[in-house]
Amino acid sequence: MENTLTISIPTNNRAEILRDNLSNILDLCKEYSININIYDDSTDQETRMMIDDLMRNYPFIHYLKNPHKLAFEKNYLQSLLSPKTDYVWVLGDSMTIETSLILNVLETINSGQYDLISVNVKGRNLSYPSKSYNDCREVFLMFGWHMTLIGATIYSRQAIASVDKHALLKIKNFPQIVLCFRYLAEKCSFFWMNETILVGIKRGHHSYWIKDFFAVFIEDWTNAVMSLSEIYSSDLCQRVIVRHSKLSGIFGLRTLASLRGLGIYNYKEYKKYREQLLMHSKLNRFILLLLSLFPPIIFVFIRKIFSTFTRKRLELGW
Repeated sequence: MENTLTISIPTNNRAEILRDNLSNILDLCKEYSININIYDDSTDQETRMMIDDLMRNYPFIHYLKNPHKLAFEKNYLQSLLSPKTDYVWVLGDSMTIETSLILNVLETINSGQYDLISVNVKGRNLSYPSKSYNDCREVFLMFGWHMTLIGATIYSRQAIASVDKHALLKIKNFPQIVLCFRYLAEKCSFFWMNETILVGIKRGHHSYWIKDFFAVFIEDWTNAVMSLSEIYSSDLCQRVIVRHSKLSGIFGLRTLASLRGLGIYNYKEYKKYREQLLMHSKLNRFILLLLSLFPPIIFVFIRKIFSTFTRKRLELGW
Protein backbone atom coordinates (compact mmCIF):
# COMPACT_ATOMS: atom_id res chain seq x y z
CA MET A 1 0.00 0.00 0.00
CA GLU A 2 3.00 2.34 0.30
CA ASN A 3 2.39 3.66 -3.23
CA THR A 4 -1.38 3.46 -2.92
CA LEU A 5 -2.56 5.50 0.07
CA THR A 6 -1.35 8.44 2.15
CA ILE A 7 -3.21 9.64 5.22
CA SER A 8 -2.46 13.34 5.15
CA ILE A 9 -3.13 15.41 8.29
CA PRO A 10 -3.00 19.21 8.43
CA THR A 11 -2.74 20.36 12.05
CA ASN A 12 -2.45 23.52 14.08
CA ASN A 13 -1.53 23.70 17.79
CA ARG A 14 -3.35 20.50 18.77
CA ALA A 15 -0.53 18.10 19.64
CA GLU A 16 -2.51 16.26 22.32
CA ILE A 17 -5.49 15.56 20.08
CA LEU A 18 -3.22 14.58 17.19
CA ARG A 19 -1.36 12.10 19.41
CA ASP A 20 -4.69 10.47 20.37
CA ASN A 21 -5.61 10.22 16.71
CA LEU A 22 -2.27 8.73 15.67
CA SER A 23 -2.03 6.28 18.55
CA ASN A 24 -5.20 4.64 17.29
CA ILE A 25 -4.01 4.11 13.71
CA LEU A 26 -0.20 3.76 13.83
CA ASP A 27 -0.03 -0.03 14.18
CA LEU A 28 -2.67 -0.42 11.50
CA CYS A 29 -0.75 1.84 9.12
CA LYS A 30 2.44 -0.06 9.86
CA GLU A 31 0.74 -3.39 9.08
CA TYR A 32 -0.59 -2.16 5.73
CA SER A 33 2.30 0.16 4.81
CA ILE A 34 0.13 3.27 4.74
CA ASN A 35 2.02 6.57 4.70
CA ILE A 36 1.15 9.25 7.24
CA ASN A 37 2.06 12.84 6.37
CA ILE A 38 1.77 15.59 8.98
CA TYR A 39 1.63 19.23 7.85
CA ASP A 40 2.16 21.36 10.94
CA ASP A 41 0.94 24.95 10.95
CA SER A 42 1.47 25.31 14.70
CA THR A 43 2.97 28.35 16.38
CA ASP A 44 4.66 26.19 19.04
CA GLN A 45 7.01 23.17 18.99
CA GLU A 46 4.80 20.67 20.84
CA THR A 47 3.65 18.88 17.69
CA ARG A 48 7.20 18.65 16.32
CA MET A 49 8.46 17.09 19.57
CA MET A 50 5.57 14.65 19.74
CA ILE A 51 6.07 13.53 16.12
CA ASP A 52 9.86 13.25 16.56
CA ASP A 53 9.18 10.83 19.39
CA LEU A 54 6.77 8.72 17.31
CA MET A 55 9.05 8.62 14.28
CA ARG A 56 11.62 6.58 16.21
CA ASN A 57 9.31 3.58 15.97
CA TYR A 58 7.21 4.50 12.94
CA PRO A 59 9.45 5.52 10.02
CA PHE A 60 6.48 5.80 7.65
CA ILE A 61 5.47 9.07 9.35
CA HIS A 62 6.61 12.10 7.35
CA TYR A 63 6.58 15.51 9.02
CA LEU A 64 6.69 19.03 7.64
CA LYS A 65 6.75 22.12 9.81
CA ASN A 66 5.52 25.07 7.75
CA PRO A 67 8.22 27.78 7.81
CA HIS A 68 5.48 30.41 7.68
CA LYS A 69 1.90 30.07 8.89
CA LEU A 70 -0.30 29.02 5.97
CA ALA A 71 -3.79 29.04 7.55
CA PHE A 72 -6.42 26.44 6.74
CA GLU A 73 -6.92 26.69 2.97
CA LYS A 74 -3.23 26.64 2.03
CA ASN A 75 -2.37 23.91 4.52
CA TYR A 76 -5.31 21.79 3.33
CA LEU A 77 -4.18 22.12 -0.29
CA GLN A 78 -0.59 21.32 0.67
CA SER A 79 -1.83 18.19 2.44
CA LEU A 80 -3.75 17.16 -0.65
CA LEU A 81 -1.23 18.03 -3.37
CA SER A 82 2.10 17.01 -1.81
CA PRO A 83 1.70 13.18 -1.53
CA LYS A 84 2.48 11.15 -4.66
CA THR A 85 0.43 8.05 -3.87
CA ASP A 86 -2.56 6.88 -5.94
CA TYR A 87 -4.99 8.04 -3.23
CA VAL A 88 -4.84 10.70 -0.52
CA TRP A 89 -7.05 10.76 2.55
CA VAL A 90 -6.91 14.25 4.06
CA LEU A 91 -7.87 13.63 7.66
CA GLY A 92 -8.73 16.27 10.26
CA ASP A 93 -6.42 16.11 13.27
CA SER A 94 -9.38 15.41 15.58
CA MET A 95 -10.77 12.54 13.47
CA THR A 96 -9.68 8.94 13.85
CA ILE A 97 -10.42 5.80 11.85
CA GLU A 98 -12.48 2.87 13.07
CA THR A 99 -9.70 0.33 12.67
CA SER A 100 -12.00 -2.68 12.30
CA LEU A 101 -13.30 -1.18 9.05
CA ILE A 102 -10.02 -0.15 7.42
CA LEU A 103 -9.96 -3.28 5.24
CA ASN A 104 -13.27 -2.20 3.71
CA VAL A 105 -11.70 1.13 2.80
CA LEU A 106 -8.58 -0.50 1.37
CA GLU A 107 -10.65 -2.91 -0.75
CA THR A 108 -12.61 0.01 -2.22
CA ILE A 109 -9.39 1.92 -2.92
CA ASN A 110 -7.66 -1.11 -4.42
CA SER A 111 -10.49 -1.61 -6.86
CA GLY A 112 -9.24 1.58 -8.55
CA GLN A 113 -12.72 2.27 -9.86
CA TYR A 114 -13.53 5.49 -8.03
CA ASP A 115 -11.94 8.91 -7.98
CA LEU A 116 -13.79 10.20 -4.92
CA ILE A 117 -14.75 7.97 -2.00
CA SER A 118 -16.82 9.40 0.84
CA VAL A 119 -17.09 7.69 4.23
CA ASN A 120 -19.64 7.89 7.01
CA VAL A 121 -18.85 9.53 10.35
CA LYS A 122 -20.18 8.79 13.82
CA GLY A 123 -22.98 11.17 14.74
CA ARG A 124 -23.81 12.28 11.19
CA ASN A 125 -27.10 10.35 11.10
CA LEU A 126 -26.60 9.28 7.48
CA SER A 127 -27.82 6.00 6.04
CA TYR A 128 -27.59 5.42 2.32
CA PRO A 129 -26.63 2.20 0.50
CA SER A 130 -22.88 1.70 0.09
CA LYS A 131 -22.48 1.89 -3.68
CA SER A 132 -21.34 4.03 -6.58
CA TYR A 133 -23.48 7.01 -7.55
CA ASN A 134 -23.30 8.28 -11.13
CA ASP A 135 -25.48 11.40 -11.01
CA CYS A 136 -23.42 14.36 -9.80
CA ARG A 137 -26.55 16.35 -8.92
CA GLU A 138 -27.79 13.54 -6.70
CA VAL A 139 -24.37 13.32 -5.02
CA PHE A 140 -24.29 17.09 -4.49
CA LEU A 141 -27.69 17.12 -2.79
CA MET A 142 -27.24 13.94 -0.73
CA PHE A 143 -23.61 14.24 0.34
CA GLY A 144 -22.47 17.82 -0.30
CA TRP A 145 -23.23 18.95 3.24
CA HIS A 146 -21.46 15.91 4.70
CA MET A 147 -18.32 16.47 2.64
CA THR A 148 -17.73 19.80 4.39
CA LEU A 149 -16.05 17.65 7.04
CA ILE A 150 -12.32 17.25 6.47
CA GLY A 151 -11.75 13.50 6.45
CA ALA A 152 -15.05 12.54 4.87
CA THR A 153 -13.48 12.22 1.41
CA ILE A 154 -10.64 10.16 -0.08
CA TYR A 155 -9.20 11.53 -3.35
CA SER A 156 -7.65 9.71 -6.30
CA ARG A 157 -4.62 11.02 -8.13
CA GLN A 158 -6.91 11.80 -11.11
CA ALA A 159 -9.19 13.98 -8.98
CA ILE A 160 -6.21 15.74 -7.39
CA ALA A 161 -4.72 16.44 -10.82
CA SER A 162 -7.80 18.53 -11.63
CA VAL A 163 -7.07 21.03 -8.86
CA ASP A 164 -6.85 24.68 -9.86
CA LYS A 165 -4.87 25.83 -6.84
CA HIS A 166 -5.27 29.56 -7.44
CA ALA A 167 -9.04 29.24 -7.87
CA LEU A 168 -9.44 27.07 -4.77
CA LEU A 169 -7.48 29.46 -2.58
CA LYS A 170 -10.25 31.99 -3.20
CA ILE A 171 -12.78 29.62 -1.59
CA LYS A 172 -12.60 30.31 2.11
CA ASN A 173 -13.01 27.34 4.48
CA PHE A 174 -14.63 24.98 1.94
CA PRO A 175 -12.21 24.50 -0.98
CA GLN A 176 -12.84 20.73 -0.95
CA ILE A 177 -16.50 21.24 -1.88
CA VAL A 178 -15.61 23.18 -5.01
CA LEU A 179 -12.85 20.72 -5.92
CA CYS A 180 -15.09 17.66 -5.54
CA PHE A 181 -18.16 18.92 -7.31
CA ARG A 182 -16.36 20.56 -10.19
CA TYR A 183 -14.62 17.24 -10.77
CA LEU A 184 -17.80 15.17 -10.42
CA ALA A 185 -19.58 17.39 -12.94
CA GLU A 186 -16.97 16.29 -15.49
CA LYS A 187 -16.69 12.68 -14.35
CA CYS A 188 -19.05 11.31 -11.72
CA SER A 189 -16.80 8.64 -10.26
CA PHE A 190 -18.09 8.54 -6.67
CA PHE A 191 -18.48 5.80 -4.07
CA TRP A 192 -20.28 6.09 -0.74
CA MET A 193 -19.28 3.90 2.22
CA ASN A 194 -22.12 3.79 4.73
CA GLU A 195 -20.20 2.08 7.55
CA THR A 196 -19.25 4.45 10.38
CA ILE A 197 -15.57 4.71 9.54
CA LEU A 198 -14.58 7.99 11.19
CA VAL A 199 -14.97 9.00 14.82
CA GLY A 200 -14.28 12.43 16.30
CA ILE A 201 -11.91 12.83 19.25
CA LYS A 202 -13.24 15.32 21.81
CA ARG A 203 -10.80 16.84 24.28
CA GLY A 204 -12.44 20.15 25.10
CA HIS A 205 -10.80 22.04 22.23
CA HIS A 206 -12.90 24.17 19.92
CA SER A 207 -12.43 24.10 16.15
CA TYR A 208 -10.35 26.84 14.56
CA TRP A 209 -13.46 28.44 13.03
CA ILE A 210 -15.55 28.70 16.22
CA LYS A 211 -14.91 32.41 16.78
CA ASP A 212 -16.08 33.10 13.22
CA PHE A 213 -18.94 30.59 13.35
CA PHE A 214 -21.58 32.68 11.56
CA ALA A 215 -19.25 34.04 8.90
CA VAL A 216 -18.04 30.49 8.17
CA PHE A 217 -21.38 28.68 8.04
CA ILE A 218 -23.45 31.46 6.52
CA GLU A 219 -21.15 33.54 4.33
CA ASP A 220 -18.31 31.16 3.42
CA TRP A 221 -20.52 28.08 2.99
CA THR A 222 -22.98 30.00 0.83
CA ASN A 223 -20.19 31.52 -1.29
CA ALA A 224 -18.55 28.13 -1.84
CA VAL A 225 -21.76 26.41 -2.93
CA MET A 226 -23.02 29.29 -5.05
CA SER A 227 -19.67 29.40 -6.89
CA LEU A 228 -20.86 26.11 -8.41
CA SER A 229 -24.11 27.60 -9.72
CA GLU A 230 -22.55 27.97 -13.19
CA ILE A 231 -22.39 24.14 -13.27
CA TYR A 232 -25.33 23.15 -11.10
CA SER A 233 -28.60 25.11 -11.00
CA SER A 234 -29.01 27.94 -8.50
CA ASP A 235 -32.05 26.14 -7.13
CA LEU A 236 -30.02 23.00 -6.43
CA CYS A 237 -27.25 25.06 -4.81
CA GLN A 238 -29.78 26.73 -2.51
CA ARG A 239 -31.16 23.33 -1.53
CA VAL A 240 -27.65 22.09 -0.70
CA ILE A 241 -27.01 25.17 1.45
CA VAL A 242 -30.19 24.71 3.49
CA ARG A 243 -29.76 20.94 3.68
CA HIS A 244 -26.50 21.43 5.56
CA SER A 245 -28.33 23.38 8.27
CA LYS A 246 -31.19 20.89 8.43
CA LEU A 247 -29.16 17.67 8.66
CA SER A 248 -26.22 18.92 10.71
CA GLY A 249 -28.39 20.83 13.19
CA ILE A 250 -25.66 23.42 13.26
CA PHE A 251 -28.09 26.30 13.81
CA GLY A 252 -30.34 24.46 16.26
CA LEU A 253 -31.46 25.86 19.60
CA ARG A 254 -28.86 23.89 21.55
CA THR A 255 -25.98 25.07 19.35
CA LEU A 256 -27.06 28.71 19.47
CA ALA A 257 -27.43 28.50 23.27
CA SER A 258 -23.88 27.10 23.52
CA LEU A 259 -22.59 29.86 21.25
CA ARG A 260 -24.33 32.44 23.43
CA GLY A 261 -22.61 30.93 26.47
CA LEU A 262 -19.27 31.42 24.71
CA GLY A 263 -20.19 34.99 23.82
CA ILE A 264 -20.03 34.20 20.10
CA TYR A 265 -23.76 34.64 19.46
CA ASN A 266 -24.92 38.11 20.47
CA TYR A 267 -27.22 40.90 19.34
CA LYS A 268 -24.65 42.16 16.83
CA GLU A 269 -24.55 38.72 15.13
CA TYR A 270 -28.34 38.44 15.31
CA LYS A 271 -28.79 41.81 13.65
CA LYS A 272 -26.21 41.08 10.96
CA TYR A 273 -27.49 37.58 10.06
CA ARG A 274 -31.16 37.82 11.10
CA GLU A 275 -32.73 36.79 7.81
CA GLN A 276 -30.24 33.98 7.20
CA LEU A 277 -30.75 32.68 10.74
CA LEU A 278 -34.50 32.57 10.22
CA MET A 279 -33.93 30.40 7.15
CA HIS A 280 -31.17 28.18 8.54
CA SER A 281 -32.39 27.62 12.09
CA LYS A 282 -36.18 27.43 11.54
CA LEU A 283 -36.51 29.22 14.89
CA ASN A 284 -38.79 32.21 15.08
CA ARG A 285 -37.54 35.79 15.27
CA PHE A 286 -38.47 36.23 18.94
CA ILE A 287 -36.48 33.19 20.11
CA LEU A 288 -33.46 34.21 18.05
CA LEU A 289 -33.58 37.72 19.50
CA LEU A 290 -34.10 36.47 23.06
CA LEU A 291 -31.15 34.10 22.78
CA SER A 292 -28.92 36.94 21.59
CA LEU A 293 -29.83 39.09 24.61
CA PHE A 294 -29.70 36.60 27.50
CA PRO A 295 -26.60 36.97 29.71
CA PRO A 296 -24.07 34.31 28.62
CA ILE A 297 -23.52 33.19 32.23
CA ILE A 298 -27.04 31.73 32.29
CA PHE A 299 -26.21 29.32 29.49
CA VAL A 300 -22.86 28.43 31.09
CA PHE A 301 -24.70 27.63 34.33
CA ILE A 302 -27.35 25.53 32.56
CA ARG A 303 -24.67 23.62 30.68
CA LYS A 304 -22.79 22.83 33.91
CA ILE A 305 -25.97 21.56 35.56
CA PHE A 306 -26.78 19.40 32.55
CA SER A 307 -23.22 17.99 32.40
CA THR A 308 -23.28 17.19 36.13
CA PHE A 309 -26.67 15.52 35.85
CA THR A 310 -25.53 13.45 32.85
CA ARG A 311 -22.36 12.36 34.64
CA LYS A 312 -24.30 11.34 37.78
CA ARG A 313 -26.84 9.45 35.71
CA LEU A 314 -24.06 7.45 34.04
CA GLU A 315 -22.38 6.77 37.39
CA LEU A 316 -25.62 5.50 38.91
CA GLY A 317 -26.65 3.58 35.79
CA TRP A 318 -29.96 5.41 35.35
